[in-house]
Amino acid sequence: MRNRIPLLFAFGTCCASAVAAAPISTADLVSALVAGLGVGEPLRIGSLAVFPLVARSPLREPATRIVTIGEATEHAWLTLRRQDLWAAPRVLMDSWADAAIFLAAGEELPGTAGLVLTRDVLAAPGVRGLSLPVSPAFPPAGPPAEMAVAVFPATCEGLLVAIGSQVVSVDLFPSAWFLARMKAGVLRRSARAALASRDQTGLDREDAEAFLLNLNDLAWTRREPVSLGLEVVGAGPGVEADALFLGGALVHLAVVTHEEHLLLGASEPQRP
Repeated sequence: MRNRIPLLFAFGTCCASAVAAAPISTADLVSALVAGLGVGEPLRIGSLAVFPLVARSPLREPATRIVTIGEATEHAWLTLRRQDLWAAPRVLMDSWADAAIFLAAGEELPGTAGLVLTRDVLAAPGVRGLSLPVSPAFPPAGPPAEMAVAVFPATCEGLLVAIGSQVVSVDLFPSAWFLARMKAGVLRRSARAALASRDQTGLDREDAEAFLLNLNDLAWTRREPVSLGLEVVGAGPGVEADALFLGGALVHLAVVTHEEHLLLGASEPQRP
C-alpha cells in the first residue's frame, strides 16, 4: 500500500504535466492578442482615421534579434536579385546579417524595379538564395503630411486604420520600437484608398473595438512560412488576416478588408 501512493502521485503529476503542455491552437494565439489590446483616441485627417492600439500588458518579444529591411539595406546586410522568368518575376535574397530580417507584405523591395512582397517574411540570419513572394507594385502614394509626422502614444504597438466608417487595416507589432520603424509603410498602404474615398462618416472607438473582437470569428489555420516562424492565416467575409510568430512571440499581425464587406459581422465562425 505504501508503494501505491508514490506511484499514484507520479501518475497524477505526469497527467497534470501533459494537460499543462497541451498545444495552443492558432485561434487561441490570436484571441489572446486581441483580448489584451486597448484602442486609443484616433488621429483624423479628412476621411482617414488612425487608432493607436496599446497592449494592456507588455507583449512578449521574440528572443531572436530582428531588424527591418530598411535597417538591413542601410547597413548593406542583404542583396536582392530580380529574375524575370517566363511565368512571373521572382526575387532572390541573400543575407549577411547576424539577425533575422523582417520584410512586411506590401513593402516595395529596393532595386527590383517596382516589385512588392505579397506575404510577410522573416528571413533567417545568413540565409542565401531565399525566394521571396512578389508581385508588381501599385503606383506609390504617400500618407498625408500630417499623418507622416503624427506622434502616437509611446507605448503604442499597433495601428487600426479606418476610412470613413470602414476599417481597412490593422497592424500589430511586438513593441512600440518596432512599430516606429514600420509606421510609414503601414500608413502608405492605406493612403491610396483614403485619397479615393468620399465617405466622411467617422468610425468611433466602440466600432474599432468591436472589429478587433470579431477577429475571433475568423477561420484560423496554419500556413508554411517562407522562412522562419509560425504563420497563421484567417479568413472571413471580406476580411483576410495573417499573423507571424517566432517562439510563441508575435512578430506581426496584419488584417486587411475588401470593399464588398469591410466591417465584420456577427457571423458563425467557419471551420478550418
